[in-house]
Amino acid sequence: MKIIAVSTTFFPDENFLDKNFSVILKEIDKFIIVDNSENYCFNLLKNNDFLEIIYSKNFGVSGGLNIGIKRAIELDADFIILFDQDSISGKGLIGSLLKAPGLVKGMVVVAPNVFDKTTETEIHSKFFGHGKSLNARYTHVNRTQTSGLLVPVGVFKNVGFFNENYFLDFVDTEWCRRVSKAGYRILIDKESTLYHEFGEGEKKILYYNYKYGKPFREYYGARDTLYLLSETSSSIKFKFKLFFRFFWSLFNICFLDQKILRFSFFWRGVKHYLNGVRGKGL
Repeated sequence: MKIIAVSTTFFPDENFLDKNFSVILKEIDKFIIVDNSENYCFNLLKNNDFLEIIYSKNFGVSGGLNIGIKRAIELDADFIILFDQDSISGKGLIGSLLKAPGLVKGMVVVAPNVFDKTTETEIHSKFFGHGKSLNARYTHVNRTQTSGLLVPVGVFKNVGFFNENYFLDFVDTEWCRRVSKAGYRILIDKESTLYHEFGEGEKKILYYNYKYGKPFREYYGARDTLYLLSETSSSIKFKFKLFFRFFWSLFNICFLDQKILRFSFFWRGVKHYLNGVRGKGL
């Protein structure tokens, strides 16, 4: 059984990457990094028997992951585990994920429970919903994050790769919708943990804490929310959540720094949606 890890990077913190690499080193056969920085060269991490760095144009999260996944398939991987440059695995992550019922038969994909790296609080349910609890360990969900997701190669061959029309936002959501529609189950293993750094910061707005990204992320959030709304055949409930997210993001910009710049990116995203602009866009 060959397990290959794939991660995309964009001007990464190499020490952060090396920490995650060290945690999972004994559980994988190879780690493939696809770097989207275009003019960046790794200093700390170097190509070796376990690590392969692919320098690429900036094709976004979706395009970068697809390059790595295709390379892993060329290397005859049986399972591919995906990572984000801002994630650190909990101890024994892959061994724990491999215990998921139906995984070895290629019937499910499985992801760990995600915790905020700074506060160490569970945040998967906040961003992706609670799902349906199957037992004390596993929860069946409709969508999850790509980072930490363990996928049998056959799922990619049957469902397809990530949709490169989605550059940053909703890459995971769009793919998970196709996975569920094809009859696979998406499981969360509550005994597996992944620590992730979400966004650039957090601000108290009225009665809640709002995590925000860099101003340019408003562009992808607005544009691709509208695309997902128009393209998905999902339930009215899911579409309502997307509709609410669109206006919720717009509302929160009012309380953040660099408001004018953020509004500018947001409305450019709306305009590019109306003009049919996809991919990188900016």
